[in-house]
Amino acid sequence: MEHITYTNAELQSFTRNKKGGTAKFIAPLTVPVMKALELTEIPDFATSLDAGEIHHTATEMMLRAKEGDLADYEVTVSIAAVSKFEVTRLETKGKRGKGSRLQLSFVVSFADATGCAHLEQHLLSAGPCNLRVSYERTAVQTEIEIDDGGDDRQGVLGAEE
Repeated sequence: MEHITYTNAELQSFTRNKKGGTAKFIAPLTVPVMKALELTEIPDFATSLDAGEIHHTATEMMLRAKEGDLADYEVTVSIAAVSKFEVTRLETKGKRGKGSRLQLSFVVSFADATGCAHLEQHLLSAGPCNLRVSYERTAVQTEIEIDDGGDDRQGVLGAEE
């Protein structure tokens, strides 16, 4: 099983329903995250970019608090998917026009109804955190075109004509 760790992740919002729910996170886009998501370099002129869907099946996420007394506090939640990746270029605070940083936003879908409850409990105890997502790499299926030489006949594979 492989992992992606998003440092300084912050929860922006979450919704809950009977089957589970979703949570929207933001985190700085770091080089290790770019490599894990197979993102290429973002052009300097781009202010935002839809990074598409990740081609991994997510299984769980672990939130670990970053602040002093709560640094040992962590929560592990079963998840179904991580999707809706978007990269945004933001101006660096205090450096008007002289620097920028990249921020990644994404949505986590919970596998069951208890995921949001665990997330709520974590929010009451901690702020920004490290978010580690565990996933299994899956193959990306590509379409293959077959040149049949213009033969429009249809038949059973392996049958002699």
